[in-house]
Amino acid sequence: MLQTKFYHHALISTVFLLIVLTFRGDTLKFRFNPGLIERYYQSQDITHEVSNRIFLSDGDIYLATGYIYARGGDPSQNNFEHPPVVKYLFGFATLILGNPLIIQIIFGFILPQLVYLLGTRISGNSLIGLLGAILIIIDPLFIDTLNQPLLDMGQTVFMLGYFYLIFYDNKNWVGQGILLALFAGCKFWITPGFFIVLITLYKYYRHEINKEYIYHLAFSLVIYTLFYSQSYIHEGLKFNLVWHMLKTLKYRLVHNTATYFGASVLLFTSGYWKSWWDSYGFVRGSTWSLLWPLSLGFSINNVLVSLKKIRIDTLFLTEIIPISYLLFLGVQAPFPRYFLVILPFVYLSLSNLIVNRFIKNF
Repeated sequence: MLQTKFYHHALISTVFLLIVLTFRGDTLKFRFNPGLIERYYQSQDITHEVSNRIFLSDGDIYLATGYIYARGGDPSQNNFEHPPVVKYLFGFATLILGNPLIIQIIFGFILPQLVYLLGTRISGNSLIGLLGAILIIIDPLFIDTLNQPLLDMGQTVFMLGYFYLIFYDNKNWVGQGILLALFAGCKFWITPGFFIVLITLYKYYRHEINKEYIYHLAFSLVIYTLFYSQSYIHEGLKFNLVWHMLKTLKYRLVHNTATYFGASVLLFTSGYWKSWWDSYGFVRGSTWSLLWPLSLGFSINNVLVSLKKIRIDTLFLTEIIPISYLLFLGVQAPFPRYFLVILPFVYLSLSNLIVNRFIKNF
C-alpha cells in the first residue's frame, strides 16, 4: 500500500513538473522589478490625493505590497482589503530569491498532492485520489495561476490542509488552528467563514463537536492576530483588528458586486459572465473548462441521492461544498480564480464517478 502511494505521489509530481516545464517555464525566470513599488503608490487613490493615477493588475499590487510588508510595512495600510499571508511569502521570496513566483510553483506542487491524500481518505480508493490530482494539474485555471501572483493558490492549499486535519487528525487542534489561520490569512476572511459554518453544521449534525474543535477555533484567532504584528508595531494599541475586518467587509460590499445574482454560477457553468465595463456585454473566460459544469452536475446528483438515503457523511460534505459555495458568491463580481478553491471537490466527484462506473467495470 505504501509503495503504491509512493508511486502515485511520484506520478503526480512528474506530471506537474512536465506541465511547468512545458507551459510555465517562464515562471522560473521571472524577476521582481523594484520600480513596481513607485507604480503601486501611484495607483492608490483611496484618499483621493494621488494625481495622474495609474492602474495596476491585482497581481502587481500583491507583489508590490508583499515587498513592502517583508521590509516592515503595515499590512493594514497597504492593500488592506486582503490579509497578508501570501503577500508576505511573495515579499520574502523577492528578498531572498528575486523571484516571488517561486511561491506559486511551490503551492502548485503541494496542491495536487493534497487532493490525492484527501480523495484517497474520503473514498478509500487511491485511484480516485490520483485521478482527482491529475485533473487539477491539467486544469486551465490551475495552469494559468502558476505564473500569476494571485492569492487563490495559497488559499486553496491551506484550505485543503485544514480540511484534511479537521476530519482525519481531529485531535490535532494546534495544527488545525494554524492551518485555519493561514487559510483565513490569504484572502478576504468571508470565504474561510463560509467553510467554518458549513463544517460546524456538519459536525453538529453528527455530534462531533468536541473540546478540541473549540480549541482550534480559538487558537486560530490568536495566530491570525499575529499576521498583523506589524500593524500593532506601527499603531500600537490604536490598531483594532475587529474594526479592520469590518472595514474590509464594507470595502468588499462596495467594490466587489456583480450586476445580478448568480453571476458566478453562470460563469462556472457556461464560461461567460456579463461585464460591468465598456459595452456591458458578455465575456468568455479563457480559463474555463467544460469539466467544471459536468463535475458540478455529478455533485448535484450525488447530493440528491445522499439526501434521499439520509447519508450525511464526509463524501456528502465534499459534494455540497461547491454547490453551496457558488450560491454563496451571490452578487459578488465573478472571476474564474474564485473557483480554484472548489475545483478539488468537483474533480474528486468526477473522479469518483469515472472510477466506480467505468474503470471498475472495464
